[in-house]
Amino acid sequence: MRLASQSIAEIGGAEMGILIITHHDKLLEHNTPDYTHVMLGGRIVETGGAELAAELHQRGYDRIRAAYPEAAAEEAAMQRDGKKLQAVG
Repeated sequence: MRLASQSIAEIGGAEMGILIITHHDKLLEHNTPDYTHVMLGGRIVETGGAELAAELHQRGYDRIRAAYPEAAAEEAAMQRDGKKLQAVG
């Protein structure tokens, strides 16, 4: 993971934007995000900076789920449907 994080940091820069989709804070070790977008239920529900990424790593998604109950319900339904598809497939 460290090599991937360092490699991303080397190719990125002021002239190049990079989109990192991750649940692993180690990937952000060498790549401080300018923006952090939180997806829940298939849509972006909150946007912040590096502090939001740190909060999610430290505290998890409970605050986000509580702040956006409709999106949390959609996420739960998507997970149930995904498990049903895995069982069938």
